[in-house]
Amino acid sequence: MNNEYGFRVGFQPFMLTPPAGTPAGMAQYQWTLDECERLGARAISFMPYFIPEGAGPDTLKEMAAMAKEKDVKMIMYAFTTWALAGKCEPLAGTALGQLTDPAAARAGVEKMVGLAKIFGADVLCSGYNGSLVVRASRWSKEFPFSEQRKHIIKCLKEMSKILDGTGLVFGFENHCDFTGKEMAGMIEEVGENNIRIQYDFGNGAIACCDPMEDVGYLAPYTVSAHFKDFKVIDNPLKTDTWPDMPMRTTGCYLGEGIIDFDVILQAIIDKAPDPRGLCLLAEPAFQLPETEEEKNDLKEFDRKVTRQYVKKMQEIVQRF
Repeated sequence: MNNEYGFRVGFQPFMLTPPAGTPAGMAQYQWTLDECERLGARAISFMPYFIPEGAGPDTLKEMAAMAKEKDVKMIMYAFTTWALAGKCEPLAGTALGQLTDPAAARAGVEKMVGLAKIFGADVLCSGYNGSLVVRASRWSKEFPFSEQRKHIIKCLKEMSKILDGTGLVFGFENHCDFTGKEMAGMIEEVGENNIRIQYDFGNGAIACCDPMEDVGYLAPYTVSAHFKDFKVIDNPLKTDTWPDMPMRTTGCYLGEGIIDFDVILQAIIDKAPDPRGLCLLAEPAFQLPETEEEKNDLKEFDRKVTRQYVKKMQEIVQRF
């Protein structure tokens, strides 16, 4: 098979960071591109801290040329998406809820559209519940899903208008908040071809759902994806005197958990709008270090786990 669909395996730069002391801006960007070359990675999310202070169009074009030379595709985060329809109460007090002005939110999205054009990116993305809080999820009692849904759909419709004619699509990420069925229902109600899904294979587990139940709902809309794996373990906090939950979900090395990546990739191949060249990013999460050495250097532990993900992902895509 040998990756006949040209899947671009990559990683999240915030999980595979440069060594301590590497200056923000061009130095971190160069290190990340070099790491892509070392690992054979061909896609990353573009992080705001990559942009040197005071960078103008010429610098951005230089950065785009650097990525092109190493055949690295960018995905652009549009963090201001959820204020396109005004203030979002469930997100109040969180990083993504600080912005409440639709005009400023639109300016933020338009800035990312401009960067996407410079870097040759195809996908803008954002998850709604970026801070992973219950009140911005399907489980909220204060803000029922039926009410959150209305705001999200308004924002997605505004995003669609901004992207109209640009050739870009927006990947609405399932971000530890809603089920695949609920996400697909919102995409269907928006009803625009430029509003799709950035499919995180494991985030359903964080939302206390079975992530494999999301496959049939999210694969038909997938324009980019995150690899994440989880396993279910006996809860080490449960004792005879502390009656905590008997089992819990935890992060793990790719392939050790409950996610069937072959099933998901086959569904994407069969159902996604255009599976060829799809960016697949390693995004391990909530895996706890075990050794004292790992505990003493969590950044290095994250690098170790992410590199394992990338290597395993490259093996998986060879089967298709």
